Amino acid sequence: MADEARDTEEQQLLDDVEQLVEKSKRKRRTIRSSTTRLLNQIDGEVSKRDLDIGRVREMLSVLSAKEDSLRELDRIAEEQTSMDDVEAEIELAEDYRDRIIGMKTQAHQVIQAHETLMIEKFNRDVSLWQEFWSQYETAIHSNDALCNREKFTYLKTYLAGTAAKAVAGLTLTDSNYDAAVDILRSRFGRKDLIVNAHMSKLLNLTPVKKSSDVNALRQLYDDCEIQIRSLESLGVVSDTYGGMLCPMLLQMLPEDMALEYSRQRGDQDEWKVPDVLRFLQKEVQSRERASQMMRSYNQRENQSAHKTGSKSYSTSDMKLKKPSMTSAATLHTANQKTQNCLFCDSAEHKSESCPDHHVSARKEKLKKLGRRFVCLGPKHIARFCRLKAMSCATCGGKHHVAI
Repeated sequence: MADEARDTEEQQLLDDVEQLVEKSKRKRRTIRSSTTRLLNQIDGEVSKRDLDIGRVREMLSVLSAKEDSLRELDRIAEEQTSMDDVEAEIELAEDYRDRIIGMKTQAHQVIQAHETLMIEKFNRDVSLWQEFWSQYETAIHSNDALCNREKFTYLKTYLAGTAAKAVAGLTLTDSNYDAAVDILRSRFGRKDLIVNAHMSKLLNLTPVKKSSDVNALRQLYDDCEIQIRSLESLGVVSDTYGGMLCPMLLQMLPEDMALEYSRQRGDQDEWKVPDVLRFLQKEVQSRERASQMMRSYNQRENQSAHKTGSKSYSTSDMKLKKPSMTSAATLHTANQKTQNCLFCDSAEHKSESCPDHHVSARKEKLKKLGRRFVCLGPKHIARFCRLKAMSCATCGGKHHVAI
């Protein structure tokens, strides 16, 4: 009875082991199938011209997890496989490992090549050091797949001018790479130098002379934003230099915009950089919207005039023609062809495209010039104005779109 019980126990143990092996093999087949699909997906992703590095990195992380699972399941299967079958088992496992390693290597090479292409060369502009080092550190410096000598080779290719001369005397060795990094950091990566560089750029921004120059205003705002954000990343907040910078920023604005900011500011004593930037941002955005609206309006007007042709106007001329009266259309056309903008005297745009004045100021200007609100032409009898039926394209009112 004891022998029979022992045999039964041994058989049960063998059955359990066999079930464990079969379960492991079944699980391994499932993971191998999903791994094959993932390998194909990664291969397709790295072959795209518009590479999504974040997605590829995510897929590589999943692949690494599957690789670990397969390694453990292969170990269990090899331990329980007979000597006759173990060779084929090992060959199949090695084949999958080779495919995984090959795809990971290929993907990392593609990512590295893509990231290195995005790095701009560094010369000597201290204010650009942080941006350069951040890109270089991500793509090269922290890449464990590269030895220091290879990293040094990459580093030299991304240096120019003064920065390149700083490490020119160092030969390409592993130890010299660390020395080169220390030299560059001590010369260009010092916080005090970087702060001074950003402050210098803020104080030497190009002033804008005309509030109608939307592109120059946009450039001024973007330059301010970049330098101030960079200072904040260094722990230098605008409160520490706002009292000095704000008056200088206002001097860089056109006179009418500086006056408008002072009017809005009222009796506030404290100068705050964020307030000036918000004001400048709103003014720039308002002018950009106005310019876009006027471009759209002019396009519609041109299309309408092209479709209408000259015949309809000649018919109206016959009905409305007066011997001693100049038509409003003629005056309007002459005004567009021969005169500058009525509001800012610029020859670069039409009166309706001027972003320089508020509506109330425009109306006052038209009154002083003796111009009609409907056609912007010189004074004439309303019933003879060929544009008297024109309405504002923005609000539908009986006035010119400029006001």
